[in-house]
Amino acid sequence: MRIFITGATGYIGRVVVEQAIAEGHSVRGLSGGDEGDPRLNTLGATPVRGELASVDLLSTESAAADAVFHLGFIHDFTRDFSEILQIDKTAVDALSEPLRGTDIQLVITSGTAAVTPDAAGGETTEESPLSEVSLDATAWSRSDTRYERATTACASARFACRRTSTAGAAATSYRC
Repeated sequence: MRIFITGATGYIGRVVVEQAIAEGHSVRGLSGGDEGDPRLNTLGATPVRGELASVDLLSTESAAADAVFHLGFIHDFTRDFSEILQIDKTAVDALSEPLRGTDIQLVITSGTAAVTPDAAGGETTEESPLSEVSLDATAWSRSDTRYERATTACASARFACRRTSTAGAAATSYRC
């Protein structure tokens, strides 16, 4: 299976790449810089130089894949957060449009970094309240519309959204 992964050099993405390669899949991973290429090569994946704003590249890679994982996100919180969300939304559109009318699966993840930690030390989930201090909670809650947009764009495609906690990324199993 040919798999394209955004965020392939990230904490969760590396695990997905490793498991996909171990299962015999061919993986192409979005690489934003000189550090990402050798990292992906070492894992056995093919680096694809670009960024989440490279919409033509994302569409081309998505169209050529048998499965697409959108695990990337801009974690530069010195930038305007609404701009980051707009780039992500545009990336989802670019990845999902070529999949319209196909059986190709698009998997999108969303983290739990913007939620308030459990006071008792328990796990945070999608039901956890949004943090008032770490990020603009209003903007963050609007980001869930990206999944609705992808679901609409891929009306006849296989679509999955998974929320993840980075604390358990290394132990998380992704089946292709």
